[in-house]
Formats: sequence, structure tokens, C-alpha cells
Amino acid sequence: MLAAAILRLAFVSVHDPYTDEVLLGFRAIKLIDYDLSLVQTTPWQWVETVPVWMRLSFHDHPILFFFLQNLSIRALGESMLALRLPSVVSGIASVFLIYLVASHLLNRRAGYIAAALLAVQSYHTWVSRLGIQDGAVIFFSLLILWLWLKALEQNKRLWWLLWGMALGLGVITKLTVLIIIPILLTYALIYRRPFFKNRFFWQGLGMAALFSSPVWLYNLFLYKNFGHFDFQISAALGQYVEKWQFRQGRVMVGGVLPRFRFFFETLYQSNSIIFNYLTIFSILGALYLFLKKKSKLALFLLSAMVLEGLWFLVTGSTLRFVVMIIPYFVLLITYIFAKLFEWGRFNRIIFSVLALFLAGELFFTANSFLISPSWGKTNLDYAPINVEMRNFGWNELNDYLDNYLAGKTSAAFGKPLHQFMVDLHNAEIERAARAGREKYALVIIYDYDFNFLSRLWTFQRRLIYYGWPALSDAAFFDITGEEWDGYYRRQGIEHFLYFTGVEEKDFNVGALYTPYKYKTDLTDFEKYLAGKGIEPEFIKNHQGENAFKVYRF
Repeated sequence: MLAAAILRLAFVSVHDPYTDEVLLGFRAIKLIDYDLSLVQTTPWQWVETVPVWMRLSFHDHPILFFFLQNLSIRALGESMLALRLPSVVSGIASVFLIYLVASHLLNRRAGYIAAALLAVQSYHTWVSRLGIQDGAVIFFSLLILWLWLKALEQNKRLWWLLWGMALGLGVITKLTVLIIIPILLTYALIYRRPFFKNRFFWQGLGMAALFSSPVWLYNLFLYKNFGHFDFQISAALGQYVEKWQFRQGRVMVGGVLPRFRFFFETLYQSNSIIFNYLTIFSILGALYLFLKKKSKLALFLLSAMVLEGLWFLVTGSTLRFVVMIIPYFVLLITYIFAKLFEWGRFNRIIFSVLALFLAGELFFTANSFLISPSWGKTNLDYAPINVEMRNFGWNELNDYLDNYLAGKTSAAFGKPLHQFMVDLHNAEIERAARAGREKYALVIIYDYDFNFLSRLWTFQRRLIYYGWPALSDAAFFDITGEEWDGYYRRQGIEHFLYFTGVEEKDFNVGALYTPYKYKTDLTDFEKYLAGKGIEPEFIKNHQGENAFKVYRF
């Protein structure tokens, strides 16, 4: 548990916001279903006043993870730590849950082995350090599985009700948790544990329906008012939705053959070579134990793994989905080690092999996510997926803005497009008045080529929630033409901040992750400012390198 906590919590706030976690955290701040997308608008944008039922869920995901992030942000502020803390806690708790599951399926020693394996496993550490729902999905999947095992064994109302609660909470975390249903049914079938005629089971199922009610009530109201279900369900059912004709997520996962191929590529990019080889060895060992020894547990673990694999052909083999199979890999490896120890021969050698593997996995994971830049060679010494956990200087830029805006409130709120934005701005005006903040006439300008998600968190978050005028230099020019800042000065704006990248600095790690496009020259706005004798300040990244320039004038 200590190892799990250190690997998942240490330096978790250092890496920048430039992945899909921003799309969740941005909305979690005040639980609004809006993220400035031009191609995937939300029901909040389709109505004048947001009805109560629209607050039960979001158009693309259920509500629970957003709610947990909201609680974290309220407690810790709008920080990377707050954004990622629910995932961190889910990851640490999952280590304890897999101990419970393995102890129930095998014995307590197997529980220790499984917990140790998951604690230091690189792919699970990755998902626990990002503010996305999938780490919580793994937590609820393990919780549902353990409570299912307990309910079947004890057959007491309490266990069935707890199982139903966990299932319902899992559903309102993310719908991908539903793969656990065929896994549970497979276990009951293999072990011949009847439950359909058990009234406690149906009471538990009723509890699941109750706790998952936010998502199905939301969809009923959405269908009643707009004739279709939410973004994910409408896509699965093939419903035509005029406002969602372009579904980027569905396009990115590709067809069946790419999903099959990406599954193996994802495991290669996310796990250590030793872990992957040990998984293959364990699969072969489990096949042998099932075919020769008729092991029910081998059959269950292999079936669960196959079901997860088939699920990825439906959902897609992206990084965030494939990670769900890792607990079953861990249980499979644990099962083989448990059988080797049960064999009773060469136990010292087996223990030494296990210890060396854990030590190697610990180094691989720590080197992937706690050391920057990582040592050695990619795939061999560290996981390439650490590309999603780097620091380019966005956190430092955000800190710069926090310090600059401290004690101030916008003096130019503008005219928001939607009523819920007006409500947010009015609430901010009231808070600022109570706190006695200085009214400050400022416009924030940023380089058009900045990463979309990074600028959403760093700049547009301040526009939507706090009314600070923030726009790209391209939009700034479209509005002002050759007048530049003169246009806004006539309207009473006295202060300007312009953020851009450092030229001749190549952060080329893939189009999705670059904080800005490769620069070789000054922007037109920089040339204009240079002509007025305005010099920039430099913002350094975590490594002390110049990452951004800011012009204050």
C-alpha cells in the first residue's frame, strides 16, 4: 500500500494539463456540461435555462467522477493535484481490493502477491496519475467482483445490497464498467452458484437500479425532449443526432482490425517487457491447468480476460480502455505463482524470481513516471506512455497567471452566449465584491497555435468561470485589425498580457501533445510589440528551461 501510494502520488501535480483529463476537470469545477467544443455541443447549449434533469448527468459521461473531482477541487482549489486526486485514491484502493479478491479466490499469500504486483505495475500507475475516470472504473470493477464473491458465499441481504450499490455507482462513473456483468455471470456459471431465484439478488439489483438512476433518468428526459439518448448510448444504438454528426472519439478508435492491432500495441507501449512475457507464460500455464487439471479458477480468469478483450473490439483499444484488463493479468500471474508455491519445490528460487520481478517492475514504473527525463531506452527501461505525463511549462504558466491575478477581478465581463455563463459571472461578481478585490481592466491574449486542451484549462477556464477576457492572437487580430491594443484601449482596457512560445524550441512529441507548434520566428503581434519597445519575460518549465514568453503592457 505504501509503494502504491508513493508511485501514484509523488510528483503527481508536476505534469501538465494537455490530455483529455482537462475535458473532465474543466467541467467538474462547477459541474457544468460545457467545454467550448464547436463540433460536440451539449444540451446545456440547446436550451435557454438549464432544467434540473440536465444536472443528473453529462451528455457524454455519467456524473459521479465529475462530482468526486468537484469535491476535490472545492477542498484543494483548481490545481492538478485536485484534478487527479480521485484517480490517485482509486488506484491505491484498487491495490487493497485486488488483495481481497485474490485472497478470496486463492489464499492470503496470493492476496499479498496480487497487491504487490498491482502496486508497482506501470500501466495501472499511469491511469492512477491522470484525472480520467478509468482508474475509478477499475476500482468499482474490483469492488463489484469482491462483493459478488462475498454475496454468493454468504448469501446475506447486506452483501447483496452492498453489491448492488457498488454496481450502481460504477455505472454512474462510466458505462464501460458494464463488462463486469458477463464476468460475474461467467463466475456463477463455472462455479455453479445459482442466484436467479435468490430474492436477495433481486433486492441487490433493485439497489443497483436506484444508485444508477441519475444516468437512466437523464437519458429518459433527453429522449423525451430531443428524441435521442446521450452521446455514448446514441452512438452505440446508431441513432442519428443532427448536432453530433461528427463523433471524434468513434473515428479515433477505428474499425475492428485496427482495434485488434491497437490492443497489442497498447500493451507493448504501456507494460514492461518482463510483465508482458510473464503474462504470456501465465496464460499458457492457466491453459495447461484447465485442460489437464480442469481448474475452474483457470477457466474463470481466462474467460474474464477474453471477455475484456472482446469488449475492446466494441469500445476501442485506446490507452484508457485497455488498462481495464490489467487486474485480470495480475490475478492470472498471481494464480500461477500460487500454484508454483503450492507445488512445494524450489520455493526459495520461486520467491527469488518473484522478488526480482517486483524490483524490476518497481524500477520500470518509477523510471517511467517519477524521473524526468527517464533513464535508459524506451520500452526496455521506461514506458512510452509517459508522453502523457511531461512538463512543458504549462503549470508554471498557470502559476504565473494565478500570482498576477491574485486580489483582482475582471472589470470587463463581456456578454456571454448562454444564461448559465451569465449566472457564473454574476456569482463571481458577488464573490469579488464580498472579498473586496480590485477591479482590473485586463485582456489576456495567447498564441493561436497553443495546444487546445492546455489553453482550455489555462486561459478559457478563467474566461468562462471568472470573466477574464481571453482570446487567441488570431481572434485578437480579426477583431481589432491593425489597431491591435488601441481598439480595446478605447473601450477602457488598460492592461494586456500576451503569451507565446519560445522560438526555435522544438517540443515535437506528437501533434496531440505539443504545447505549441514548432516556432522559428516572431509572431506578427510580437513584431508589433517589439516595434513599441516592449520586451518579454520568460516562463521556465520544471527543468528550468525557457518555455514561454509573456508580454506585459
